[in-house]
Amino acid sequence: MYRIALFNVDCFSSARSIQEIIIKHHDQIKLVVLSDPVKTKRGNLFYQTYVNFKASGLRFVCYLFLNFVVHPKMTKISHWLGRIVKKHPTYYSIDYLCKKYDIQCIKTGNINSTEVEEMLKKLSIDLITIYYFDQIIKENIISIPKYGVINFHPAWLPYCRGLHPVMYSIIKNNAKFGMTAHEITDERIDAGDILHQKEINITDADQKYIFKVESDVVYQGVEVYDDVISNLESFKERSRKQTEGSYFSHPSRADVKDLLNKGYQIISPVGFWRLYRLRKSSVLPPGGQYQEDSNCTPKS
Repeated sequence: MYRIALFNVDCFSSARSIQEIIIKHHDQIKLVVLSDPVKTKRGNLFYQTYVNFKASGLRFVCYLFLNFVVHPKMTKISHWLGRIVKKHPTYYSIDYLCKKYDIQCIKTGNINSTEVEEMLKKLSIDLITIYYFDQIIKENIISIPKYGVINFHPAWLPYCRGLHPVMYSIIKNNAKFGMTAHEITDERIDAGDILHQKEINITDADQKYIFKVESDVVYQGVEVYDDVISNLESFKERSRKQTEGSYFSHPSRADVKDLLNKGYQIISPVGFWRLYRLRKSSVLPPGGQYQEDSNCTPKS
């Protein structure tokens, strides 16, 4: 069994997936490192909002705000409402799950910091897995785990490397969705040897809301994570180099317009709220009962 560190940025797009991964692999996951998107080198929230508005427009800024800023707050609200009405939330917060399974959890705006490096060494992490993350890791982190660093990228590599791969799969790759597991051995972005891929089909007639599409693609990709963790050495023996492909960063206003012209909806506050519905039954952690998580704050 590996001693795994899981890197993620807490957001709606990966919420179901990370919940599933932690529940399934909690016996191997020893550390969860969450990116703090408003404390990275990209600048504070107000500066990032200005830059993204200028480049991509209001709709895209609202998408980012709901995904990365509102979502973590909504999980707390859904827990609070659940306690009142005696129902379970659709999404458990990452800190709640980490506390339940006694997993260390830290949040950082600099994944290559001394704090992260020392924590990886202290916990004897021998495999780093990256699942929906927004920072580039450097050699001081890459060199630590014995079994390497594996990134799970929600696109059919080598196409749609970089940011917002699901969105660009729609705009630039004829809506061909996928999840690709690849090695990270240097600072190149999404360019390492491919270990495993799965093509993902999104067929629902109402799958035109970008949050729903992203969430479903990333969630179906959990199967790739499970396969790789169970058979890592076998996949490494069959790995293959990437060639050609494409890379994208934040979308331009023209890209956003193209997405809209294809019939996709980027922002719907009402639709977003409905995704946090409470329910009488829920996929609880094994053997678990719904608990209050007011004390489940990440360790810093």
